[in-house]
Amino acid sequence: MKYVKLFENNSGYTAYTADTENFITPNVSYCIEEKEVYLHKRKPVATLFLVGMNIIAGLDETIRATVPTDYTGQLRMVLSSESGYYSEKYSQPTNGKARIVFEGLPAGSYRATGKCLGDVKYSPSIEASTTFKVSAN
Repeated sequence: MKYVKLFENNSGYTAYTADTENFITPNVSYCIEEKEVYLHKRKPVATLFLVGMNIIAGLDETIRATVPTDYTGQLRMVLSSESGYYSEKYSQPTNGKARIVFEGLPAGSYRATGKCLGDVKYSPSIEASTTFKVSAN
């Protein structure tokens, strides 16, 4: 069990860990209610890497996503283009890998933006993106 010392100051309370005399570290959040402290260990943020490739119009684009191998949550992928194309898909990565397929895309420049939505171990990721072009036949 981790004990903390509370010191009242102008803005409320400052919490210090009893064993190190240091301010509570950034990976621990705390809530003080009526002088009781509740510690919550923050989850790490899931990392996300995306790769797309240039293709010819009418072909399918496969976005390859890499996440931590123990990530079990969903991945959201949004595909958009300068011409107004928009599509949103969800995927469940397996062993840290996911493939999201967008079918029959017309010619244009595209941006695929992904985000891990979080799970029991990981907090949601910050967005990652990749760009690619679809050329006319």
